[in-house]
Amino acid sequence: MIPLFHGGSQVKIPDLNIKDFDPLPKIQIDEQTLINLSLLKLGILSPIDSFQNYEEAIEISNEGRMTNGLVWSIPILLPVSDQESYNFREGEEITLNFSGRIAALMRIEEKFSLDIYEYCNKIFGTTNLDHPGVKRTIQKGNNFVSGRIKGINIYNTHFSSHQPDPNKLRELFNQRGYKTITAFQTRNPPHRGHEFLHKHSLLTTDALFINPVLGPKKSGDFSDQEIFQSYRVYLDKYLPKQRTILMPLIYSMQYAGPREAIMHMIMRKNLGCTHFVIGRDHAGVGTFYSPYAAKDYVNKFPDIGIEPVFLKEAYYCKGCTEISNDDICPHDESYKIHFSGTKIREAFMNSREPYPYEMRSEVYNKIIEIRSCQENHIEPSSKLTINSLTSVE
Repeated sequence: MIPLFHGGSQVKIPDLNIKDFDPLPKIQIDEQTLINLSLLKLGILSPIDSFQNYEEAIEISNEGRMTNGLVWSIPILLPVSDQESYNFREGEEITLNFSGRIAALMRIEEKFSLDIYEYCNKIFGTTNLDHPGVKRTIQKGNNFVSGRIKGINIYNTHFSSHQPDPNKLRELFNQRGYKTITAFQTRNPPHRGHEFLHKHSLLTTDALFINPVLGPKKSGDFSDQEIFQSYRVYLDKYLPKQRTILMPLIYSMQYAGPREAIMHMIMRKNLGCTHFVIGRDHAGVGTFYSPYAAKDYVNKFPDIGIEPVFLKEAYYCKGCTEISNDDICPHDESYKIHFSGTKIREAFMNSREPYPYEMRSEVYNKIIEIRSCQENHIEPSSKLTINSLTSVE
């Protein structure tokens, strides 16, 4: 059955009437914080309704739970500069501004600092600046504020106005009679290993919810257009439309591996999903996490309220002449050709069309079309628009 919202109820923050707040003190926010506001506004981060305070940040960092015991693995924090922290006092109202526009109104409840290196070690498992999440966190400094958000005004950046609405999505699930829905997260175009996971999900649950992450990512990742449009052409030909839904999640990846896997599960639980695929090196980067670290961490939290789906790595087996995994393939390692996002990216960088067992030709051709249009400043034949961000009918 479709689960309750995390913590039992949905949090929704009202729209903001921005015209009366120009004289208030301001905090300049970055795009990651703006995207967090869009997630807060719709209740995708329920039961959180504000940026978290020192006590919650410490408890979550240490235990992977909030002070009330609810599973929560990465604090939702509002960093401020040293200068900004002197411009307001606890109890004051302030505005959060992005690119010269007011994004939210907030009442300050607490100003605090964290040992940012200890924080990074707890959340990311490292303080190495080669880790993009660590680098970004340390660059923002160790000053934070928490407080009640009184209203949010979301405007479009990285398609943030197209966040999925949990209520509308749950209504769609109910209309179609889905009782079990597997969510699949990705930040890459679909390759044949993904396809193996998708079809396994359709064999075991009523529906598949493909929920690619769009938004700021690390250098070298595929673009939003490439990810979303390649998924559209793939779904049109290779998955059953009445049992598959494609919508983006506008989210700023932190590459926190096991910790981030929990957050991905919570957001999809709030969207109404009952199952969530935990992939190999889920939300990882480089070699900072072991391939199945997320599985080990997620298993520590059986009360999260959404079922993790752990599947062994899919690969192409030259002996079976098909996509397989160790649960069903009898052949040894010499027969196996492994997939990876890195290998796929390298194929594009080297202008090599992926082999048929790596990626569908329709997917490859769509990405090449998008890149060609960008290079020649031509509008692609299909682009990411509000009309394309709906379920596949």
